[in-house]
Amino acid sequence: TAFDYAANFERAYDKDSPCREIGCGCRAFLEEILLPFVRKSGFPVENFQGAFILDGVLNYNNTPGAQTVPEPDVFRTIPAFSNLYDEMVADGYRGNFIATIGRQKDVPLMSVFNKKFAQADSPQFKTRDVTIQHMDIFGPQAR
Repeated sequence: TAFDYAANFERAYDKDSPCREIGCGCRAFLEEILLPFVRKSGFPVENFQGAFILDGVLNYNNTPGAQTVPEPDVFRTIPAFSNLYDEMVADGYRGNFIATIGRQKDVPLMSVFNKKFAQADSPQFKTRDVTIQHMDIFGPQAR
């Protein structure tokens, strides 16, 4: 599944955002399509292992300075993102990578994706892993 609303995701709850009224991006996909489908299929949601969400993946740009970082002073201090930030700086802020972001329990799934991606043998395309601390942002109703 591919989305391109990542940069404005946090605006979904602003009073003037169109995403207050209609579903936008990966959150809408999870809440309105994927989890209801999994529940209706009879598959236990707690056994659902994950999904590959390709958010903004079609925005490849190898030009120096093409990759921007919101609030760089904050971004580089977040433990999960500090290495990603350092790698982007070292590469001249190029938008030439896919960040695979997941929780510690998602690492096996992320590894499968990264291995298959590397087998494409296109060295200009990179993956950068980010393992984040998990919070249950959807609450018990998501299960």
